[in-house]
Amino acid sequence: MLGEGWRIQAQVAAHFEMDPPPQATAPPTVVTAVPRLAQDLSSLLSLMSSEEPPQRVVRSKSIMVAIYGFGDASGAGFGSTILGPDGIHYRHGIWGSDLTGATSNYRELFNLTEAAEDHIRSLSFPHLQDLIDNVAATSQTSSLQGCEFYLFTDNAVAESAFFKGTSSNPQLFELILQLKQLELAHAFALHLIHVSGKRMIQQGTDGLSRGELLTGVMQGRDMLSFVPLHLSAQERSVAVSSWVQSWVSPALTMLPLRPIDWFELGHGVADWEVNADGLSSPLPVPSSSVLLWTPPPAAAAVAVEQLSFSRLKRPQLAHVFVVPRLMTYLWRKQLFKLADLVFTLPVGFCEDVWPVTMYEPLIVGVLLPYLPHSPWSRRLTPSVLEVGRTLSGVFSSLSGNECAILRELWL
Repeated sequence: MLGEGWRIQAQVAAHFEMDPPPQATAPPTVVTAVPRLAQDLSSLLSLMSSEEPPQRVVRSKSIMVAIYGFGDASGAGFGSTILGPDGIHYRHGIWGSDLTGATSNYRELFNLTEAAEDHIRSLSFPHLQDLIDNVAATSQTSSLQGCEFYLFTDNAVAESAFFKGTSSNPQLFELILQLKQLELAHAFALHLIHVSGKRMIQQGTDGLSRGELLTGVMQGRDMLSFVPLHLSAQERSVAVSSWVQSWVSPALTMLPLRPIDWFELGHGVADWEVNADGLSSPLPVPSSSVLLWTPPPAAAAVAVEQLSFSRLKRPQLAHVFVVPRLMTYLWRKQLFKLADLVFTLPVGFCEDVWPVTMYEPLIVGVLLPYLPHSPWSRRLTPSVLEVGRTLSGVFSSLSGNECAILRELWL
């Protein structure tokens, strides 16, 4: 089923469809190593080849420079645009005969890897020295040390594979290895982020991959306007809060949270009072409250972490978590573990709330108060599962009243 150590999907499916199913046998005492083992060992050796342990940037004390890049691959060509301190660098072309038969997932990540390597090779030390002298007042530094490198792609497989650090596809695995080696060699933090294909079209890199050179940023539009990682759903659309209120029970009071509120009000502390002993004690938020979390995608992981603390401290409170579908690899898995219901609001479904110009849909998590008895959480109860199935049908058909369905959660 694994061939040379790489999973072969067709053979895996055929194995489970055998009738009767194969009988389990005793494991052998000695096995023959598959060829992939040698490649894995070679990859580990390459990552550990430096004489001194390389420093890996996990969280920079200060961001000296942020670099943004978009990469796209069409059926016949490729294109990428990277915004650095000295302007926009772009590259485009058509695939050679060696890649025309490769999968689209492989071509997407291959293009992004090539774009990053080309940009690193184009950086000269004197140019970067001037930048770092002005920002950090240092005279000696490596080319990309301490910077944040954001690469955007409309291929979700590339984002997932890079975040996991591996892939069952040998070609994708090699490209991921190259990106990890770039991180270690140049001491920068790389973020590979999935965005909507329509955003890629508006930004202009999609046009580059198709031979259209005067689109998006190539016409002088600001690259940063296409990467709203710092903007919450509420900042991008003021109607989000009223939309949530329209399907939350009218008996509950909704409390929108700002980032500064995550660490106190978000934990169910409304205020503080001084008791008879002169000590400050917290005043809890009324149990009839719903806390509305609308973090920016870049800070959503911190918000989810604080949300998990709040669930333990104040199990009687309800929460609604709303965030655009960006940088999901940092927070989505944890949100699914916490929330009783998670659904995705498609762009344009509620045009006055989240229009098509937002490009990526909204991910909404609903966390109901814990029950005082078994099963304690409503997450997998039949009523909540039924609401989730009904919502999925409404959104897939792009017709129906989602607010009426969501109100059933609060009955």
